[in-house]
Amino acid sequence: MFTLRATRKLLAQMKAKPERAPQPPTTVLGDWYANVTGDGLILCVSERTLLPVILPGEAIRGLTTELPRALAVVLDRLDIDKAAVERERFAMAQSSVSVTANRRVVGFLNEFAFMLDVDLRRGSCVDASMALARTPCHASSSRLVTFPDQATRAAFGA
Repeated sequence: MFTLRATRKLLAQMKAKPERAPQPPTTVLGDWYANVTGDGLILCVSERTLLPVILPGEAIRGLTTELPRALAVVLDRLDIDKAAVERERFAMAQSSVSVTANRRVVGFLNEFAFMLDVDLRRGSCVDASMALARTPCHASSSRLVTFPDQATRAAFGA
């Protein structure tokens, strides 16, 4: 179970009614934050590790089912154990849609969108996701620098 926490802009494009009190996530990567970029791509970010996953704009119709598929490809590129990837996909089979709730994650979502627009237009969505995953990010409670790819590997015990 996870909640896709969409910006107002994305919710309007999805024509989705946000759930008021979504259930807590049961996935390793937690809830996902999402927005539409200026290029029409959909940028999703894990709340727990800030791992970015980029999807083409057409995925908006079935975003809660397309995200787990795209995530599996990114996790494979991070060399996460295939059984762990399948467990995450299975846990993501149930989902809800709600509004954003963590300003820190929304900030990273905006920063990643800016970086994507300025520097990462070339290549596939997976290539751009991997490039953003190597972006240094400050941890919320300290000045320590973390990297989404490393945080994701650690979350999966890899």
